[in-house]
Amino acid sequence: EYECIDFVLQGESEKTIVELLDAIIAGSHDFKKIDGLGFRENGKVTINKKEEFIDNMDSIPLPDYSIINIKEYYFDTTQWINPKKLPINLSVPLLSSRSCPRQCSYCSMYLAQGPSYRMRSANNVLDEIEYLYREYNQKYFSFVDDNFTLHKKRALEICNGILKRKLDIQFDTPNGLDISTLDADIVASLVEAGLIRTCLAVESGSPMIRKSINRKITQDKIYHIFDIVNKFPQLVFNTFFVVGFPNETFDTLEETDRLINELNLEKAIISFATPFPGTELFRECLENKLIDIGIERGLHNLDNFYFGRGLPFIKPYRLEKQDLVDFRMK
Repeated sequence: EYECIDFVLQGESEKTIVELLDAIIAGSHDFKKIDGLGFRENGKVTINKKEEFIDNMDSIPLPDYSIINIKEYYFDTTQWINPKKLPINLSVPLLSSRSCPRQCSYCSMYLAQGPSYRMRSANNVLDEIEYLYREYNQKYFSFVDDNFTLHKKRALEICNGILKRKLDIQFDTPNGLDISTLDADIVASLVEAGLIRTCLAVESGSPMIRKSINRKITQDKIYHIFDIVNKFPQLVFNTFFVVGFPNETFDTLEETDRLINELNLEKAIISFATPFPGTELFRECLENKLIDIGIERGLHNLDNFYFGRGLPFIKPYRLEKQDLVDFRMK
């Protein structure tokens, strides 16, 4: 649709962007051999399937921070949570692992970053933190992994390494932590290492809804983890809920409402279920006509479907969209 776009690189592209640039510089324009490349040629769009993923994450060089002036990215962080009273200036994002093996019905992460979970070693992650800490006086970071604590041993090694290397830092996990991976040991270690802000994804107060979306977490586990995190007053957290899955009912909404109140949450972020293409949720919604995206015109119209709207995407089997709006407002 947008002729100003010449190329699209799907997913991780450390290797493929080099191959693309080499092809352009050589003038060969042999783009059909480049993994995961989408390109326009003579008015025709071709999308090469993404099949290659980097297994050895430590083989990827660290970003070359020397080619930028990091101070140009500073902004006003005076209102940020800052229990240690350290200079923040900006938050440097760290991606210590890629993808997630959970494959929840609504999540497209494994489609974007590959089907297998791959981790950088603890030492590799610590080297990047220490470099930024020593060379640029950077003391605030964001782990942007989709499942940072999936591998408990490695997460503990990172936490212990921060303390052993005497890195006085603070960090957050904006994409949240998987409640099913947490316990008292990991939470305490994260906080001791510098975690001050996170998000906990409960998704629904209904065990039936959670089971249907492949969110394998019990009600008892939810209460247990919230009891643990509430023991750390320096840790601020948001809680994620999603409403509007196809099998949502007034009863399941009531279960979510009850859980929010029983957990005594200061913040509850309630989003509408989003059916991303390629997910099981999208397939179900499409087959049962629960979404209206003008599908007869093709999936290229999805940009108009996902952006610029505040209403639910899905009409559940037994609810109206307005019911979801009313619940969210309540």
